[in-house]
Amino acid sequence: MKQKAYFLLCLCCWLVLGAQAQQSCFRFAHLTDLHISPNNAQPTEDLLRSVAQLNATDGLDFVIVTGDLTEEGDRASLEKVKSCLDLLKMPHYTVLGNHETKWSESGCTAFAEIFGAERFKLEHKGFLFLGFNSGPLMRMAYGHVVPQDIRWMEEARVDFLEKIGWGFDRLEAEGIVSPVVGVHGRYKKSCTFADVLEITVKVQKYNGMMMHLAYEMKLAGSEQVLLTGVSEHCFLDQTGKPLRLKQKWQELDEILKNCAAEYEAEKA
Repeated sequence: MKQKAYFLLCLCCWLVLGAQAQQSCFRFAHLTDLHISPNNAQPTEDLLRSVAQLNATDGLDFVIVTGDLTEEGDRASLEKVKSCLDLLKMPHYTVLGNHETKWSESGCTAFAEIFGAERFKLEHKGFLFLGFNSGPLMRMAYGHVVPQDIRWMEEARVDFLEKIGWGFDRLEAEGIVSPVVGVHGRYKKSCTFADVLEITVKVQKYNGMMMHLAYEMKLAGSEQVLLTGVSEHCFLDQTGKPLRLKQKWQELDEILKNCAAEYEAEKA
């Protein structure tokens, strides 16, 4: 069994993938709050000095750079950051901060265009590093993962239930409540406002009382996966007591069992 541990580091997290991580030793550097500005040359000079120092340091495997990269989120400053970081002799992985998302109308979009994606995934010597933006929704507010990142999963779940003939209206009429007890996703690649997405929903697990739904988001008309995710649900009555569907709702129970069996067959 793989041992897992979770850490949070300034908009970046990493996971221990297995026992091999206990025996691995490596070094990486972390840069943050660069605040490059078109009106102040000092932050750029500081970044260039940091890059030179890192290049002169032996044994660094990579560099992680976390927001705020710029002061105002403007394209020129983001391009300056990218050009400076490209001087590094080792790989670098970058995520944006609130100055890129909320200080500028186009900062978030510009970041993805310049750096290639809004998030990163790095597997290195038994560790998995996941970089993502957890900046605030408004200036100076507390940071968190924005609800837009899971809203599409909710809409896809509603559509899935409608298609199998058990939409929320029918569930409610039957006295069934199906709350979300857990949700998580893995980002593969960013998208833009103009992109059209296709979202597939499948029943990953079902045991009569709990259901896990698996999601896959792709660019329409392509095989480019942007996000995979899972939402976890239980079944309750109107008083909050757990339900076992096969005792009264055999039709829904059978549909979900068959869907879960199809998912297992596809993965086999």
